[in-house]
Amino acid sequence: GLPLKDEDGNIIDYEGLFAADPAALWQVPLGVEIWESSITDLTPLLLAARDDIKDFAAVTRTPLPALSPDAANQSAQGSELIKDGHAAKVIDRMSSLSESWEQVFRLMYLWTGDTAMASRQDMEMLWIPPTIPSMSERFDAASKAQAAGVPRDYIMTNIVGMTPQEMRRFADEMDATESDPTPVDLASPDDSTSDAVDQRGGGVMT
Repeated sequence: GLPLKDEDGNIIDYEGLFAADPAALWQVPLGVEIWESSITDLTPLLLAARDDIKDFAAVTRTPLPALSPDAANQSAQGSELIKDGHAAKVIDRMSSLSESWEQVFRLMYLWTGDTAMASRQDMEMLWIPPTIPSMSERFDAASKAQAAGVPRDYIMTNIVGMTPQEMRRFADEMDATESDPTPVDLASPDDSTSDAVDQRGGGVMT
């Protein structure tokens, strides 16, 4: 029964007038009815929103814990399925974006004046693997690939996961080892061991 406008025709803001305060005093005109509503159950709304999040995660192959913090408790098999789907999504994005990023780097070289690098057609984007296996799994696969005749550079890059800089350092260390194959006893180093290590330019880790 409250009026919507005051005597000057301005809309009355009752939300500011009826302050929710224990010491507030509400003064209303005669004949106005005041009633108290019941508590609204928001559970159906929350469950509906949570179901939408689950469907969105399934369609986009996004791990559910990334969207819903309380979704961490799940079975190991379900976690593996989510991880595999997410890895497949990342691999698809890597394949579709590689050519564009290679073009970006060609333009960067062209902008800096390095026309030789800008005209190269053998550029390749190197991405961090979407799934990171353990070291034992890597070297187990590497030994099997070596037995099958896979080239060493491919094994070190695609299976072990070395970067080009690590590959060059690895090759230099391998060359140094082959040039001076003196055995070094790291368990009980003595004077001869120290001399051998010094000749090879390395060090002893204990």
